[in-house]
Amino acid sequence: MNKGKYKVGILDMRKGMALAIALVAIAGTFMLINVKADTTPLTIVGYVYDTDGTTPVAGATVYIRDQDTGAWGINQTNSSGMFTVDMVIKNNAPWAYWFDGDLLLGTASDGSQSGSNFTYINKTQMAPPIGNGYIWLNFTLGTPETTKTVGDPQFTKYNYDDGTANYGYLVSPEIHLDSPVPMLSFWTWWQIEGVNSSTHDLMNVYISTTGGYLDGTEILIDTLNPLTDPGGDETTYYGSSGFNTPPGWVYHEYFLTAYSGENVTVIFEFDTNGTDYNYWEGWYIDDINIGGFGDDVEDSSVIPPYMGNWTYTGYWHVTDHRSHTPGHSWYYGIEHNYVTSHTPFNMTAAGGYNNITYHVWWNGTWGDWTNYTGNFTLDNECKHYLEFYAENGTNSEPVRNQTHYVDDTPPIYELVYDIPNQTINGFPATNCSNGVWFYINDTGGPCESGAEWFNYSVWWNATGPSGWVKIADVSVHDNDAADLDKRVGYITVHLTFEEECYHELIWEITDYVGNNATYDRDIAVDCSPPILEKEIGEPHVADTPYGEYQWLTNRTPIWLNATDVGCGGGAGIKELGYEIWWKRNCTNESEAWNTTRYPVVIVQDNGPGDNDPTVGNISVNLTFQYECCHEIHFWA
Repeated sequence: MNKGKYKVGILDMRKGMALAIALVAIAGTFMLINVKADTTPLTIVGYVYDTDGTTPVAGATVYIRDQDTGAWGINQTNSSGMFTVDMVIKNNAPWAYWFDGDLLLGTASDGSQSGSNFTYINKTQMAPPIGNGYIWLNFTLGTPETTKTVGDPQFTKYNYDDGTANYGYLVSPEIHLDSPVPMLSFWTWWQIEGVNSSTHDLMNVYISTTGGYLDGTEILIDTLNPLTDPGGDETTYYGSSGFNTPPGWVYHEYFLTAYSGENVTVIFEFDTNGTDYNYWEGWYIDDINIGGFGDDVEDSSVIPPYMGNWTYTGYWHVTDHRSHTPGHSWYYGIEHNYVTSHTPFNMTAAGGYNNITYHVWWNGTWGDWTNYTGNFTLDNECKHYLEFYAENGTNSEPVRNQTHYVDDTPPIYELVYDIPNQTINGFPATNCSNGVWFYINDTGGPCESGAEWFNYSVWWNATGPSGWVKIADVSVHDNDAADLDKRVGYITVHLTFEEECYHELIWEITDYVGNNATYDRDIAVDCSPPILEKEIGEPHVADTPYGEYQWLTNRTPIWLNATDVGCGGGAGIKELGYEIWWKRNCTNESEAWNTTRYPVVIVQDNGPGDNDPTVGNISVNLTFQYECCHEIHFWA
C-alpha cells in the first residue's frame, strides 16, 4: 500500500475560508531536497512566548503537522515555556513518514490566545556538527490572523482532477475497543467516474492494529466501488445512490468483534488509479463512530482544517460544502475557486495587526509585495497564486497561499443536426421525428469555470423566415433534468419540433461566473412525408372475372414517382426504394411470397435509375420479368 511520497495541501479554497497553509516558498516552488522517506523520530523543540515576544508561557499546547505527509505531534510547554514534540511515535502519531524539505506548520495555544509559525525540515542543518538532531521552532502568542473574503462573481468547482493520478489517506486516531461488540459506522456521499468504476476512483476502508502504519498488516474491510463497471461513458458517473443517479448520504456500519479489546486505527483510502475522468466531485465522510454502540470519537464536525488528532494526506481535508450533520465533513477533492477580473478581494485581520501584506503570482512571475489598503482585483485570465500575511510588530502569521482562476471568457457551443438533415431554401432543415443537439461547454477560454445556464426561445412562422411568433421559452441549468451531460460545467440538450416550417432559435449561454453570449439560428422543419404515386402503362387490364387484380405483360411499364410537399416545397426526396414479391397463385393464401426472386432496389435522387432530373423528385420505371402474381412494396 506504500505508494511513495504522500502529498497534501489544498490551496484552492472556498469563499471566506482561511486555511493556515504556510508560505510554500517565496519563489513559489516546493523545497523538495530528498525524496527518501524517513521513519525515525523527528523532534521539534522551542519556546512559546507571550504577546510581548519575550515572556515564556507554561502549559501552552503545541500542535505541529507535516503539510506534505500528514505526520503530526502534540505536547505542552513545561514550566520554562519550552516544549518537545516528537513527530513520529507509534502510539501517538499514526502516520510515520517525513521527508527532507517537508513544510512543518505549527500552532501554539493558551486559553483564548494562539500563535502560529512554520519551518522546513533540513536534515543537513539538523545533523552534527551543525545541529543537535532536532529542529528549533518558536511561537509567540497573539499571531494576527487574516481572513480573505472573495466577492461576487465567484464560483467553487469541486473535483479531484489535478492532471495526475492521485490518492490520499484519512487515518483515525488509535482507538481502544472496550465493547464486546464494537463497530465502525459512518455516513458517506460520493460521485466518481462511470466508465471504470470498479477499478478506478477506489474507495477503500481498512482496519489497522499497528497504529495506522501501512505495513501490509492492515485489513481491507470494504470497497465502496461496484463489483463490475456500470458501462457508462465520459458524461456519466457512479454515485452513492447508484449509476447516474443524484448521490445522497448513505449509512455504512461494520462489526469489529474480532478486534474487541485491541487498539485499532481506521484508514479511508481514495485512489484515482488513473488520470482520466477525474472531474467528478469525489468522496465525503461524516459522523464517524468507532467503538461501541453510541460511543463517539472526535470526528470531522469539530476538526478545523489544520488541527485535530486525525491524519490526512493527498486531497483529504475538512469542508463545509457538504455534510450529513450540519457543519463539516471530511472530503477527498480539490476546491477550485473561479473569479473574474472584476471580482473584489477583501482582507481583514484579527489580533491587533499593524499591516497586511500580499503579492500575486501570474504566468510564472510574482508581483511585488504590496501593503493592503482596500479591495483589489486579479487581472489577466487563468491561474493566480495569492500570498498574504499580517504582522503586529512582535509577531507575524505564516504566509498564506491560495489559488484562484480568473475566467473572463463566455462559454461556447456546438449545434449538431440529427441525421437525416437537409436544407430548404438555404436554411438548415430537420424533421419532426429528429431535431438538433446543443452541446454547451466552457472550454473556449484558458481557465473555464464551466457552463451554468442555457436559456433559449423558439420562434415560428408557417410561411417564411419573418414575422416570428414565440412558441417556447426554456431555461436549462447545468445538471438539471433536461441536461443530458452530468459533468459539472457541461450542458447537452436535444430539441425537437412539432410545428412545420420556419423556426428561429435564440439562445444565451452563461458560465458560473456570469460570462455570457447570445446567438441565433434560423432553421426549417419539414414534417410532411413524401407523396408516392404508382402509374401502370399499357397494356393492362383491371378487375377481370378472375379477381380484383391488375393484369399486364412483361412489357407493361410501371412508374413509381415520389415528390415532396413540406415546408417551402419540402426538403426533397433523397431516395426511393422498392422490392417485388412473387408467387404462382394470387388466390392461394397458403402459398408464401417469394421475397428474394427480385432484388431490392434503392434509387438516389438524380442517381442511376432516376428519370426525373428535378432535384428532390424521383421517378423510376420498371417491368416484371416473370409470369404469375407480383406485389410491389415501395417507399421514399
